[in-house]
Amino acid sequence: MKQTALQFVRFILATSIIYSALTHERASAQGESVELDTSLREISIGSDFSGADIVIFGAVDDSKQQSPGSNYYDIVVVVRGPSEKVITRRKENYFGIWANGESRSFEKIPSFYGVLSTSPLEDITNAAALRRLYIEFDPTPFEREPPTPDPFEEALIRLKTQQGLYVKNPEGVEFLSKSLFRASLELPTSVAQGYYSIRIYLFHDGELLSWDKSIVEVKKAGIERILYTMAFDDPYAYGLLAVAIAALSGMVGWTIFGRS
Repeated sequence: MKQTALQFVRFILATSIIYSALTHERASAQGESVELDTSLREISIGSDFSGADIVIFGAVDDSKQQSPGSNYYDIVVVVRGPSEKVITRRKENYFGIWANGESRSFEKIPSFYGVLSTSPLEDITNAAALRRLYIEFDPTPFEREPPTPDPFEEALIRLKTQQGLYVKNPEGVEFLSKSLFRASLELPTSVAQGYYSIRIYLFHDGELLSWDKSIVEVKKAGIERILYTMAFDDPYAYGLLAVAIAALSGMVGWTIFGRS
């Protein structure tokens, strides 16, 4: 009986030792990991909204980097706004009159798209990895092969960039120490409300080591939120309110500027 108990104890000890060794080996194999946080979790759009700055910061756990400027790691930050449908049209000249011609529709593209990194993307990893991780912007990400950019796609990116809705900064992420880093991103006044996903990717020698994600919500506040919600939830009441406001404005204008 005692011998059986002793064998059982030895079995438990041996199992514990093997499990500890495997756990340690797995932890060692995992290596570095990256963590993300943001200065804002919620952005309110009111009548005085003039844009917002989001500070994105994080840390590399078990960092092997010797100094901030050693360029041992590369960080890529990708911010995507809620999806939307966009139609681009080509202007054509018909007998001296410019009018809308051929068009192309883009389904479910990000209303806002920002990429910040420690260096140019092409210096961090290859194009296939950028496409696989949805880092490089692509209006048609679900096609098997990357399409050749056409005038409609180029026009879409150009217009969004001019509006400050597509941002690409190859020097937008800075290491503050061997493990801590930060980035700053400006959202323009024309941002759409909804949930904005923020992802960070940790690279070394072109290989992805770790990634993390967070969410920031952009929503209307005050009277703007009430009117926005009413327009979608109760369009009939919203229409009546719009007519009443227009009629009231007309009456006030007539009272002030009208002639007897």
